[in-house]
Amino acid sequence: MLAERLSEHDDTPVGDWTSGGIRKLDIYAKLGVREVWIWRRARLTAHAFLGERYQEVAESRLLPGIDLAELAGSLDRPTASQAIREYRALLQSRHQCRDSIETMGASHARLGRASRH
Repeated sequence: MLAERLSEHDDTPVGDWTSGGIRKLDIYAKLGVREVWIWRRARLTAHAFLGERYQEVAESRLLPGIDLAELAGSLDRPTASQAIREYRALLQSRHQCRDSIETMGASHARLGRASRH
């Protein structure tokens, strides 16, 4: 289980990997942890503290836009450094792909404007 907490005075996420358990969620709630990520059966899910308990949410509220399934695909590696390297490479390749698409779109738009003149 990975718990993420943001206090009012510190916007740095705090992470804690544990073997988990339902009682841990009670402890995290008392500590003010607003979001917990649970790793179970090679799946990573986000759980936000809503009302009086944690509920699974479709997307992390602390890190909106992060693809938890994609991240989970990199986590089950022999070492943490290998998992980090793989996830970083995945993010960089996705970023490069977006840049290429944006560049092609801009080039296409310039060609369209040039052909009208």
